[in-house]
This record gives sequence, structure tokens and C-alpha cells, in this order.
Amino acid sequence: MTISAVSSTSTTATSSSSASESQITTLQKQLDQINTKIKDETSSKDDASTKQQTLKEYEQEKEQIQAQISSLQQQQTQQPSSSSSSQSNAAATQQATAVAVSGVGATVDTYA
Repeated sequence: MTISAVSSTSTTATSSSSASESQITTLQKQLDQINTKIKDETSSKDDASTKQQTLKEYEQEKEQIQAQISSLQQQQTQQPSSSSSSQSNAAATQQATAVAVSGVGATVDTYA
């Protein structure tokens, strides 16, 4: 008797990877918009203190977005390795279960 299990970790990793890529693309677009705002503010005719405050806010927002992008990229690079280790753990568990099951009741003597 052999027992086999079905694992869905690869599909989960693929779909979450696609979601991460989509989020990164969205964040990169926001980063481009902020860079444009920074350029516009730099060349604006606002007084120095207003310009400085606005640029500071844009720079903080830019740093936050860059941190989010970095975090998502790190998650992407860690997913394939964790996915493959989950698959190898599942395979080891399947093999151990198959051995245990084949050892129990493999030979049955019936006495009449």
C-alpha cells in the first residue's frame, strides 16, 4: 500500500510572487510620480521655507516607498527557496508515511 499526498505550495508561491510583482510595479509608478513632484517643486516659485518643507515631505514619502519595494523584493527572493524546502519536506513526509504504512499489516496471516 502506498500513500501519496498532493501539495499546492508551488501554486501558492507562484500566485504570491505575481502579486508581489504587481505591487512592486505600482510602487515604482508612485516613485516616478514623486520624483516628478520633487523636480516640479525644485523649480517652483514657492518661498524657500515652503519649498524646503514640501521637498522634505516628498523625500520621506520616497524613502517609504523604496523601503516597501526593497521588502517585497526580498520576499520574492526568499519565496523560491522556502517553497522548494516545503516541497522537499512534504516529499520526506510522504516517504516516511509510505514506509510506516507498508510495514504495518504488510503480511497478514489468517488462521482458520
